Amino acid sequence: MYAGRLAWEKGLLVLTQAFAKCVSKIPDAQLLIAGEGPIEKSVRDLIAELGISENTKRLGDLTQDEIDEQFSGAWVQALPSLTPEPLASSAIEGMMRGHMSIASNLGGFPEVIDDGISGHLIEPTMLTHGQLPFTASWTHLTPPNKWDWPDALVHCRSLTAKHALTISSSCIEK
Repeated sequence: MYAGRLAWEKGLLVLTQAFAKCVSKIPDAQLLIAGEGPIEKSVRDLIAELGISENTKRLGDLTQDEIDEQFSGAWVQALPSLTPEPLASSAIEGMMRGHMSIASNLGGFPEVIDDGISGHLIEPTMLTHGQLPFTASWTHLTPPNKWDWPDALVHCRSLTAKHALTISSSCIEK
């Protein structure tokens, strides 16, 4: 699932290309896309060109309640931003809905997503080559239980503390 602005920097065209590879290996895979934006026609054209119209559902602009309802059966949230996003609130919101995130390893996502546990972080070079691991490394992961705000915040704080400790340790060692 993808929820966000349909803009180049959000990586939706890359996600669409990677999803087509997923469909070739998992024919019943579904991609839900919520949002509107300047590349909406490009996304629609690419979906048709790749032959994944039956596997893709464009939902348009939704309220938060509508997103929660539409995405209730999903368990993977794609956050393929091509530019850093300083606040990874979308990943936290996804955790609360019980979604694992596959996100670019940029901006705030590494602070929130524990790679291999609460999702996967993808290097930007993989993103620009359409190499999201839809059928490889994350298929062994099971859908997480839904987290409430306190659990999500504790998880994020522990990751932030771990990251800060890593940075501190590397500075002390030098």
